[in-house]
Amino acid sequence: MNAEFAPLLPLWAIIALGLLLVAASLVRLSMAPLGAILRVLAAAAGLLFLLGPERVFQTTEGLPDQALILVDESASMALGERPEIREQVLQSLQADLEELGLDTQTARFGDASSSEFASGLGEALSTVQRQQLGAVFVLTDGQVSQAEEALALDVPAPVHSLLIPAAREETDRRISWVQTPRFGLIGEPLTLSFRIDDSQGVPTMPVRVRIDGEDVLSRAFPVGQDVTLEITIDRPGERVVELGIPSVEGEMTVRNNAISGRVNIIRDRLRVLLISGEPHAGERVWRNVLKSDPAVDLVHFTILKPGDKIAPAAPEELNLIPFPSRELFLDKLEHFNVVIFDRYTYRGVISSFELAEVARFVEEGGAVLVAAGPELTLGGSLARQPNLSYILPATPSAQAQEYDFVPSRTDLGSRHPITNDLADADDWGRWLRVIPSDVRRGNVLMEAEDQMPLLVTDRVGEGRVAMMLSDHLWLWARGFDGGGPHREF
Repeated sequence: MNAEFAPLLPLWAIIALGLLLVAASLVRLSMAPLGAILRVLAAAAGLLFLLGPERVFQTTEGLPDQALILVDESASMALGERPEIREQVLQSLQADLEELGLDTQTARFGDASSSEFASGLGEALSTVQRQQLGAVFVLTDGQVSQAEEALALDVPAPVHSLLIPAAREETDRRISWVQTPRFGLIGEPLTLSFRIDDSQGVPTMPVRVRIDGEDVLSRAFPVGQDVTLEITIDRPGERVVELGIPSVEGEMTVRNNAISGRVNIIRDRLRVLLISGEPHAGERVWRNVLKSDPAVDLVHFTILKPGDKIAPAAPEELNLIPFPSRELFLDKLEHFNVVIFDRYTYRGVISSFELAEVARFVEEGGAVLVAAGPELTLGGSLARQPNLSYILPATPSAQAQEYDFVPSRTDLGSRHPITNDLADADDWGRWLRVIPSDVRRGNVLMEAEDQMPLLVTDRVGEGRVAMMLSDHLWLWARGFDGGGPHREF
């Protein structure tokens, strides 16, 4: 039994009333001492009544402690005999805890694609009384994620892990990445770091290395430690590197016997072949921009004399060199990254067979940019060469149109990495010529008025191709009508 008070008035009001009654009694004390004492006693009785004294009787009843059992149902728990062993352990554990008088709660976490321990534990804690929680038991194989995040949950009870084996004796081996590079240079060593684990404790194990599905290496590596391997890739582009180890009889699973990763192989410098079909105002702009970039190796040729034109002078009197088309397109084309045809038209210099090599160059990972002018609509244009035209994303539909317009980006062009970083289009100057074309495929990144395509890009095989359907980029370089971001472009 406990004594408690439940005042009928605020405590400050009771104190003030008591002081007032005491003061009044003191005034009467000299005149009528007995009456004053009676008034004090009556005031005390009234104040005691206002304080609301009560007798409180408490009856308590003990609640049982609770135990939370968290069951792992991730993909790894389905290997071997783990499901049967897990359920047997669960039933046995529940029976033992209930025999001890504990109230058991069971929750499950994980699925075929995840094993998020912290998320499962957080949801399970919301189903129990934290004041009554005595212990948490986790039935798992130990392969869970979010283990560190679970520490932040501040569980008010000890957490016990019961590791469930796949069988009486587990046999498993696996290979895993330690570190995979995202980029590599052509012809330079590419370092791969990985680790091999084996339950049988073998000292070494053979590893098969494949690149884009082709075997490149098979060698034994130590087991149980981080190891590194250096390989060299001679082809640019995104490459898939695979590592695999042999399986063993009775192994739990072979899913972890192979790993793969994507590596983008690039060149340390961009090698550009610029071919100008004829001298024109924009030719020097292309050359100056490419030469000013230290990361670009430029080879530039301007075709001054068609191959079928007979010069009225002896060869030794001409200050010209023969265009090395065979050397460029048959022997050394693979050494370039980008080929730019600047206002080029067929003039008996580059043969159809050599143009076919350019198309193959693109399909195998190279890039071609066609910076077109009015020549694109002529009979000998690149769009009329069947050995090359099939990789082009657009074909001319009419003669070149000359009018002033301000180039603009399409919705895709505003997001595309080629054009999204260009300066604000409100400050761009006008161009004066465009080649009307039909887009067969690819992406239109820039356009003229009436949604006429201006810059079209596409992927062909493992390479890329782009068409600039105007030869007036040089107007931006000369500052015409305010200019524009020609260098960034």
